[in-house]
Amino acid sequence: FLLSYEIDNQKIYIKQIRDMCSANSASLVIKYPQLAESAPVLAVWCVDAPRDLLEIFDEVATETTVEFFPQYQKIAPEIRVRIADFAVKDSLQFLRKAHRNKLVRVAGVVTRRTGVFSQLKIVSYQCPSCKALVGPFSSTNNSTQNNNVCPLCEFVGPLILSQEHTVYRNYQRITLQEAPGSVAPGHIPRAKEVILLNDLVDIARPGEQIDVTGIFGHSYQLASAQAGYPVYSTTIEANHIETMNATDDGETMMTQTEKNELFQIARRDDAMEILINSIAPSIHGH
Repeated sequence: FLLSYEIDNQKIYIKQIRDMCSANSASLVIKYPQLAESAPVLAVWCVDAPRDLLEIFDEVATETTVEFFPQYQKIAPEIRVRIADFAVKDSLQFLRKAHRNKLVRVAGVVTRRTGVFSQLKIVSYQCPSCKALVGPFSSTNNSTQNNNVCPLCEFVGPLILSQEHTVYRNYQRITLQEAPGSVAPGHIPRAKEVILLNDLVDIARPGEQIDVTGIFGHSYQLASAQAGYPVYSTTIEANHIETMNATDDGETMMTQTEKNELFQIARRDDAMEILINSIAPSIHGH
């Protein structure tokens, strides 16, 4: 798909890979409608099993990038595929168990942002008795594998985390709340925690309205076990984030359609009267 998809006899994703490398980036954005058009089976599995399929996408994107730029792995060891323009857009208040472990797309306003932390990605342990290295183990879903027995000397006890052989990644959490204009009167805006990993950290600031595409997952709450029943808190692991109608400096950006409508109004003789009447029309005359 990356090497064969064309628009106007131009292989756009080869050009995107070159642009990505020239910007020293590690994210390759793929538009979902183009994926559905070229490989519909992959598009369906991308929705139903996004965690496994996106991992394969990342491996293929990394291999393709290395073919064009063999030394780029020194800058970005892994290339991550970002899914943009997902077809189905859900609301935060309608996310249910049917969406769990599926690819979802939601929009809202960022109300809170934590600092950037280091999260374990690949964990290695060292035996305190024989100094043997145990691992590496992949840390997924915010959990690590507990290792209390050395496979070589059969030492029983907690193994020591090897800092030299452990790989970390950037980790950040933001709170996404429904936009005030999208909430029905009398209802409280729903909010959801969104997890940002790797190069997505600090991409959104509090107060900005963003569009998030990610995996709707869950995590176990220890406090619920003390109450006698298991409860899972739901989060969204972001795959792609886009700031809605805003430039990099935070100023509002107009679409091309809105610009064309303004140009048509500017050519009219009653443009000034239209502008005056559009200011606070609900209180006009009071």
